[in-house]
Amino acid sequence: MKTAAIFPVGTSMGGCPDAIAEILKEESSLEVYLLCGNRGAPDAPNPQDFAAQIKESIRDARVTWAQFQAVEAFNISEAYAQVRAFVTSISERNYDRVYVGITGATNPLVASLFQTAMAYLSCQVIPIYVQARGAVRVQHFLASDVRDRVNAEGALATARSGQVRVAARLAERLPPEDWKFLRASLTALSFWDDFDYSQAKQTLEHQARRSAEHAQPMLAPLADTVTRLARVAGQMSAFAKEICDQQNFGSQHSK
Repeated sequence: MKTAAIFPVGTSMGGCPDAIAEILKEESSLEVYLLCGNRGAPDAPNPQDFAAQIKESIRDARVTWAQFQAVEAFNISEAYAQVRAFVTSISERNYDRVYVGITGATNPLVASLFQTAMAYLSCQVIPIYVQARGAVRVQHFLASDVRDRVNAEGALATARSGQVRVAARLAERLPPEDWKFLRASLTALSFWDDFDYSQAKQTLEHQARRSAEHAQPMLAPLADTVTRLARVAGQMSAFAKEICDQQNFGSQHSK
């Protein structure tokens, strides 16, 4: 399991060391990226100094310091563009899970990191929050399921608009283990929409046998469509094959 963490760094070490300690309770190794905000004023604390302190304070052999990068911390447009490019480069490294710090720097930097991680990382995304008042509390939650649901709703909306082939491609972004029914069903419906009934038949009939498992509101209309088309898929496939049979053209011509 390849795991990483991204932490924004501001004018203190914040809860980054505590968050890393919490993550290592569940992970055997961790590659850590630090996004360091720029200095707000010449006499202000320098976030790069605190990034160095964070690295110095953690000597755990399970931690690999993957990259340190300074980014804009105050202008939201610049911060977003720089953080997006940073996250996009991380998406190419094929992590299975990425923890994302959502405290520790300016609001523009933290907001940019959270949004881009949700939008551009296809793996599991786990925001982690450290609250240090009295006793330190570290909280984290799986957020990529929210992202996946939004993408699933987008694929379904695209299918309802008549762009079934595009919808099937959008559904390919979804994790196959959690969204197998949606992905397979939209692929089968895209074949149906292209009049390729023989390709659609087997998948429609297979998914129809599982449609009762997907009676939840979001997938119920899709399950109903799959069930109805599966009932006639065999007939449509046979009819299309008969139409395309050249021998039938010859026999009709001789008459």
